[in-house]
Amino acid sequence: LDNSYNALGNGFGELKEGYSASFTILNRKKPLTIHNNMMKTNVKWSPFNGISFPSSLEALFINGNYTNL
Repeated sequence: LDNSYNALGNGFGELKEGYSASFTILNRKKPLTIHNNMMKTNVKWSPFNGISFPSSLEALFINGNYTNL
């Protein structure tokens, strides 16, 4: 792979200038139960319907931009 030009900056794996900042922020103290009515997809269902997770998603950043959940 030629790294002389990378549209995503220097790549992934580090939170520093020049790298693609794609990451999630979890709230480990806020559990979440998935329900089909929460889905933002065209099919409006999830195989995780009714399943509880010990953490929930607080924020999502893709290429350094906050993504509205």
